[in-house]
Amino acid sequence: MTDIHLSVTQILAIVKYGNTIFYRIIADIKPFKGFNFHFLFTYQSPTYKKYETSVTFKDGTVGEIDATGNIVTEIPKVLVELDPSYNITNDLKVWASFRYFSKTYANIKNAYYFNGRWETFGGINWTVNKHLALSATVINFLNQTGAKGSIAGAELVDKKDAASYNGHWMAGSYIRPFTVELAARISWPDSARHPLLTGVWYQSLYNLKQN
Repeated sequence: MTDIHLSVTQILAIVKYGNTIFYRIIADIKPFKGFNFHFLFTYQSPTYKKYETSVTFKDGTVGEIDATGNIVTEIPKVLVELDPSYNITNDLKVWASFRYFSKTYANIKNAYYFNGRWETFGGINWTVNKHLALSATVINFLNQTGAKGSIAGAELVDKKDAASYNGHWMAGSYIRPFTVELAARISWPDSARHPLLTGVWYQSLYNLKQN
C-alpha cells in the first residue's frame, strides 16, 4: 500500500531589504518497502522594499540606485526538489537529488539574469559495521555547466545599459563541476576512544573531472 504524506504551506518570509509570501508543497511518497520519494515545490516572489541609495565617486560622479520593487538577487521564483532513495538493505542505501532553480537575477537593478538550471547529486551509503561507514557521492552527474549567483560590480548597471556589456569579461560564480567524492567515517565506543581521534571523519576526495 502506497504511503503518501502531503503538506501545503503559505509562509510570510523576511528576506534581505524586503519580504515575500511564498507557497510550498511537500510530499513524501513510499510506494513500496524501502523506497521513498520526497517532492518539494516552492513559489515565491521576493522584492526589495524601500531600497534607495546613491554612491559618490572620487571624480564627483553620483550613481543612483533605486531597487524598490525589484526581485531580490540570487533567489528564484520557482524551486523544485526531487529526491528518490532506496534502502537495498538496512545498511545499504542509494539515493539521488534533482534540484531546479528558475531564472535568478544577478544584480539588484535586475539588468542581468541567469537562466533556470538543474543541479544534480547522487550516491550510495553503506554502514559496514558499528565502527565503519562508507559513502560515494557524485555531484553534477548530468555534467551541466553555467553561471549562478551574482555579478561583482554590476550594482549600478541599468537594464537599458546591460547590452553594452555583451562580450565583456565579468566576475561571478559557477555551477560546481562533475565531481566524485569518496568518504569513510570511523567511530569508536566511549570506552575505546582515543583523545586525538574522537569524532574524527576521515574523508578522501577524488575529482574525476573538472570543467
